[in-house]
Parts: sequence; C-alpha cells; structure tokens
Amino acid sequence: MVGRFAVGFGSQFPRERFQEMCKILRVLNAVRNYEIGIPLSIQQYKVLTAPVLIGCLINANHHLVALRISEYINLNPEVVIMHWACAKITTSAPIQDVPLLESLLDKLKLCKGISYAAIAAHADNCGRRKLAALLVDHEPRASKQVPLLLSIGEEDTALVKATESGDTDLVYLVVFHIWQKRPPLDFFGTINARPLARDLFVKYVRIQHEIEVSTKQAIFMDSSISDTIRTCIVLGNHRAAMKVRTEFKVSEKRWYWLKAFALSTIRDWDALEKFSKEKRPPGGYKPFVEACIDADEKAEALKYIPKLTEPRERSEAYARIGMAKEAADAASQAKDSELFGRLKLTLAQNAAATSIFDTLRDRLSFQGVY
Repeated sequence: MVGRFAVGFGSQFPRERFQEMCKILRVLNAVRNYEIGIPLSIQQYKVLTAPVLIGCLINANHHLVALRISEYINLNPEVVIMHWACAKITTSAPIQDVPLLESLLDKLKLCKGISYAAIAAHADNCGRRKLAALLVDHEPRASKQVPLLLSIGEEDTALVKATESGDTDLVYLVVFHIWQKRPPLDFFGTINARPLARDLFVKYVRIQHEIEVSTKQAIFMDSSISDTIRTCIVLGNHRAAMKVRTEFKVSEKRWYWLKAFALSTIRDWDALEKFSKEKRPPGGYKPFVEACIDADEKAEALKYIPKLTEPRERSEAYARIGMAKEAADAASQAKDSELFGRLKLTLAQNAAATSIFDTLRDRLSFQGVY
C-alpha cells in the first residue's frame, strides 16, 4: 500500500526500488518484534545482509520466522530447514525414531534437493544410528547415500545401493571397504551374491597385477581405481593410466579431475596447461582451478579462473586466493546476495576487502539489485 501511494507522487523513481524498500521494511518489522528482539536499522540490515540475518535467526532457534523471511525475499530455504532438522534431532531424545522421522520428512519435503545424507550424518553423530539409517534411505543421490551407509556400518545395504546405481566407482568403494573389514571367506560370500561387484573385483585384481608387473612396482594392490590412475600419471606411465580408464569406463569428467590433480601433485604446470588446451574440458575448468589452489599456486590458478563460466564459481575462486576486488566483481555479476554476504564474511579479516564489498554493495543497492 505504501509503495502504491508513493509511486503516485514519484512516478520518475524506479518502481522496483519502492518494492524493494517495502520488502526491507517488512523484514525489519518482523525481526524487531519483541519475541525476536533484533532492532536493526536499514543501514545495519544492508551491511549485515539477508543471509547473515537468517543465520542469526536460526542460531537463536527462530526457524519459522527465518523460513518466512527466506520465502518472502526469495532466498533458498534449505539452510533454514537443514538447521531446524538438526536442532530437532539434537533436542528430541525422548521421541522414538519412527515418529521423529515422520515429523522430519513432513518439513524436509518442502525443500527440493535437500541433503538427507547430511541430516542423517548429524543423527549418527547424536548417537541415533537407526534414525540415520532411516533418513539416508530417502537420499536420492547414491554418491551421497553410499559413503554414509558405510560410515554407520550398513555395508550390505551400501553394496545393494551401489550396484543398483551402476556407478563402478561406488561399487569399488564398497567392495574395498568390505575387503578391509571382513575375513576373506565372508568377503567373497558377500560379493558372490552380487555379480556386478564380483566381476568388477576379479577384473580389478587381474589388471592391478599386470600394472605391477609392467611397472615393476608393488604399490598398486588394494588401491582404488582413482588412486591407480593418479599413481600411474604421477609415475609418468600415461599408457597404463589410459588402460585403466578404458577398462573400467571412467567418465571423461572424472578423468579430467584425476589427471589435473595428478599433474599438480608432481607440479608439472606445463603439462597441466597443455592438457587444458587439448580440447574444452567436459565439465569446465574447475578441476584445473581446484588443483592449482590445492597446490597453493596462485599464479597457476589465475590461468584458469577467468575461464570459469559461472560468476559464482569465479567469485569463490578469487576469494580463496585472496583477490577481493575480483571476487566482489564476479559476485556482483552473479546478482546473488547470499553469495555476496558469504564472501564478505570469508574476507572479513581483510580491511581493504571489506571496504571493497561495502562500496559495491551500496552501488548495487542503489541500482535495485538487492
């Protein structure tokens, strides 16, 4: 109502700015309520940023207000619902697992793509292993589901989920976990019931033996497929690495990650750059950026960060190597207030960086981005 009234007397002023200011006022009024008790001014709200305010609310267990504000200003409510679920588990010791699970699922289904595996891990840390097993069964991503099942001792279920996914890396993860924990007869009895797991294990032991014979180095047995490929590249045996990749149908995207990190391990930056130019990487240049940052090579990382297509990824990469101005510029291109607030906190120890973020925030606020 205020926005409509104001527009009538200021038609030259951008309508979006009126709407944005009305939203800010409603948010501030909500948190100024005596039950919440956060008397923020508009300027303080802009400095704090909406994601940080949401963080303050959930840490004070004002989850409902935080959820309503998130929905009102179009922030992803996942962080609120995740925090609520974990808090519920922590404080619900007297409640039985099944009723608590039903209560959690009723709210978790509101957020598409939420990580059930992360919440299950929290349940396990709280000593509620049965609840953790029930929760992880709702995780649709096998790559998140299987490792957690292994961590809570559900090896047989993990093997079922891994083989059903058809992901050979996951199958090998489970197979070698069981191999290390169970007696040989028990191990072979387990994988014999799963033809895919059995065949992959047999194939792995032949190939590993061949590589050890050809390289004359007994260091490959009991290594995962990924570790075998990395070791072959580190040793300079690219032919063996390619053979393992082909035999076990390692995806091209995974291959780029493995080779990039292997080359960074031996600090062969020329070979890494040559590899990046063979063709456009199937998953983008993130493997090269991560490999260089992991090796603490800022100059090398700067060869690839500008090639990242997503402004969010560029911004986060620049922030990790301490380049505040570039990180802020990329964040402003992403027009993501949550990212902007998080990066400011990441670089909070840098006074110059804080000044840069404040300047850009004010400029973006004037333009009606936030």
